[in-house]
Amino acid sequence: MAQTTIDDAINGLNDDDVNIKMDSLEYLMNVNDEIAIDPLIEATTDDNTQVRFKAAGILGNFGDAAFDKLTDRFKNAEGKDKRFLAYALKEMGNSNAIPYFVDAIDDEDFGVRKMSVRALGELQAENELEVISKCLEDEDYGVCLAAIHALSDLATPEAIDLIKKARSTNDEKRFKSSCNKALKKAKKVADAKKEGKVISKVMPLSTIKGFEKTNPQKAIKEYEKYLEEGQDKDTPYKRLCILYRKSNDFENELRVIDRAIEVLSEKKPGKEKFFQKRREKLVCNKALKKAKKVADAKKEGKVISKVMPLSTIKGFEKTNPQKAIKEYEKYLEEGQDKDTPYKRLCILYRKSNDFENELRVIDRAIEVLSEKKPGKEKFFQKRREKLV
Repeated sequence: MAQTTIDDAINGLNDDDVNIKMDSLEYLMNVNDEIAIDPLIEATTDDNTQVRFKAAGILGNFGDAAFDKLTDRFKNAEGKDKRFLAYALKEMGNSNAIPYFVDAIDDEDFGVRKMSVRALGELQAENELEVISKCLEDEDYGVCLAAIHALSDLATPEAIDLIKKARSTNDEKRFKSSCNKALKKAKKVADAKKEGKVISKVMPLSTIKGFEKTNPQKAIKEYEKYLEEGQDKDTPYKRLCILYRKSNDFENELRVIDRAIEVLSEKKPGKEKFFQKRREKLVCNKALKKAKKVADAKKEGKVISKVMPLSTIKGFEKTNPQKAIKEYEKYLEEGQDKDTPYKRLCILYRKSNDFENELRVIDRAIEVLSEKKPGKEKFFQKRREKLV
């Protein structure tokens, strides 16, 4: 099945044919449009396990945009439905999900308990050590093992002691072996913390490469972590350039190239030359395409928007937050009806305790969305009440 629009793909999720559902998910995997969030959440309850798992993986790549809807559904879900939602929530890597995972530790479904305790480790929920340790006595072996891994992620002295205690009270060879591996990892992390080193959160490049065909958005997300940390390997920069080029996302490709030149010229002099050449070619091609687009718009009498793609701006939030704010603000200036730039600005201004600007953004969102997207302004009205 070859979808030509996002609507075709969303409708395909309701088809009786599993192959069509999977084709639909393949299409949606490369589309970062919030209109797909609700249909994808519904797809996590599909009769087919592959469909459920793939839908959950795509949701995990949406990040903050899907967080509220996902947590609302997660609170009231049960059994396998909740298990796949837990996976999606874990993949988001949002620390605001910690209370939801804590509550889910007592869930009747072993899969939910296993996913939740694993998430607590990945999210560095050091204050929930008691909750995590509770899972060491779970009746399900997989949950116990997940708790060991979670404790090794935390790598605090208390967490390490709990792993040692669990190892001493369990005679099963496979479990002891897992404990030993966890202790080795935890010691490495603990030593790095003592020396004041940054703990790398990147996934092995060979593992990420495997995601490129099955889940390209996941691959992009993991490669981006290498950029955030300013690592000096050129492979993640090259792979990101290729992935962004495949989806004609030239803005993000250019951002990656500039980051590569910045990092590699300092840490691996000479390695940046590849990216400098690529930049020259890209800028030339991009300029030609932009010129044609502008010319066509002028002929049709259309207003030429100056905004940058939201996915590109999102990439600047960690590496250059002021640049991200500047670009999101252009959406407000043009009075665009997407709620994402307003939400992201609220978050960025809140992080810097700039409540005046947050209030200004909220008021602009209410003004624009109440007229252009009635109903969307309610989120900002509630936020305004809390802020004021």
